[in-house]
Amino acid sequence: MNAVFERIYVRERLRLKRLAARILGNAQDAEDILHDTYVKLSKRSLTENDGGLVVRTVTTLALDQLRSRKVQPEKAAYDKQSCEMSDFIQPERIIEARHDLFALLEAINALPERRAQIFLLARVDGMTYQQIAHHLQLSLSTVEKEMAAAIAYCHKWQQMRDRK
Repeated sequence: MNAVFERIYVRERLRLKRLAARILGNAQDAEDILHDTYVKLSKRSLTENDGGLVVRTVTTLALDQLRSRKVQPEKAAYDKQSCEMSDFIQPERIIEARHDLFALLEAINALPERRAQIFLLARVDGMTYQQIAHHLQLSLSTVEKEMAAAIAYCHKWQQMRDRK
C-alpha cells in the first residue's frame, strides 16, 4: 500500500467525488469510480506531486463509464432527465470533451502547486476565497492574488488554444 497515495486520496476524496458526480450525474456512480480509482492506484508508487494523476484517473474512469453506459428501461424511470440529456450527446462530442478536459487538466497542472490548488478549490469545490484562506492557512490577500494569476493564466491558455 502506498502511504503517499493514501494521503492524497483522503485529502482530495470529497473533491474527487464531486468531480465524478458532475461527470456521471449521480453520487452512487461517483462512489464506484472512487473505489475503482483506489484499486487502480493504491499499488502504484506515487509522490505528493501526483495529485494530478489521481484527478486524471477519476476523470478518465468516469468518462469511460459514461461512454460505455447503456440506458436500460428500468433505469430510465428514475433517471429520466439524464436519459434525455444522453440523447443529445454524440460520441464525437464525448471524445472532443474528453480531449478538452485533458488539455485543461494539463494546463492546470502546469500552474505552481499552491496556485493550482487554490484554483481547484474555488472552481471545482466551490469554496469562497475566505474558506480557501482558512483551509490552507493563507491570508485572504494571498488567495486573491494567486487566484487572479491562475485566472489570467487560464485566459492566456484559452487564447493560445483558440489560435490553433
